[in-house]
Amino acid sequence: MDVSSLALRTDLAVAALDGTVVDRGDHVAVATPDQPDFYWGNYLVIAPPTTPSTATAWLTRAAAAHCAGAAHVAVAIDAPDGALAPAVTAALRAGGATVETMIAMTCDQPLAAPVPAGVELRRFDRPADWDALFALSISIDPDTPAMRRFLTRRIAARARAAARGEVRWWGAFVDGALVASAGVVPLADGARYQDVQTHAAWRRRGVASAVLAAIAQEARSAGDGDERLGGGTAKIQNSLAGARLVLVVGEDNAAARAAYQRLGFVERDRAVLALVAPPQT
Repeated sequence: MDVSSLALRTDLAVAALDGTVVDRGDHVAVATPDQPDFYWGNYLVIAPPTTPSTATAWLTRAAAAHCAGAAHVAVAIDAPDGALAPAVTAALRAGGATVETMIAMTCDQPLAAPVPAGVELRRFDRPADWDALFALSISIDPDTPAMRRFLTRRIAARARAAARGEVRWWGAFVDGALVASAGVVPLADGARYQDVQTHAAWRRRGVASAVLAAIAQEARSAGDGDERLGGGTAKIQNSLAGARLVLVVGEDNAAARAAYQRLGFVERDRAVLALVAPPQT
């Protein structure tokens, strides 16, 4: 299957770091067996369904295809214009799915953002940073046993990818506490930001923008190969020099989209996500 959406093409490249991505002709299957509760690590990518019955059939196929232990059903629809027939959207919702449009935004110019007073920006370079990422994430997401289990597995996978030199993570710290963070993954034709998040008490202060700018400025600097972090970091830096920067944001997240536009990001294309989440307990 030829995937058109930049949002999904970069998603698939990132998914391949710690899972499997298999082209099955009429769809692409993504699986992350050691993280069965990772919704967007276990899903199918399909072309836009043309009829309501086709949409329902894909939910059934996705339910049968997911890895052992997964209790959700997830389908990503390669619709670069973000448009589905209303009857198709209605059929997905009737099947229990929430339907969300994601927007890929890109930036081809240098990023610059002021660092708020009292904020220290730096790369993750010690084990305690990943513990701090867990603390930040659980302050934003629902604090449930299922979420804690998911975050423990997901953050461990990110730390392993960082150790292999496949991803780099940055944070904004205030008095030693992590208040914002983001990762970056080098791709063949650019770089994808991952999981931009900010503590509720620090939103709308430019902290996340400063993190994104710091990542871009370091990646595009002339002096690569930081000896403190070893060869993996040099590999990332070389890969990102002059690269197109990509991030993906929900269509309904107007505040984040506006912040990214102020940094110089422009909207490119879309994808549609349909998720049947497991019952909440």
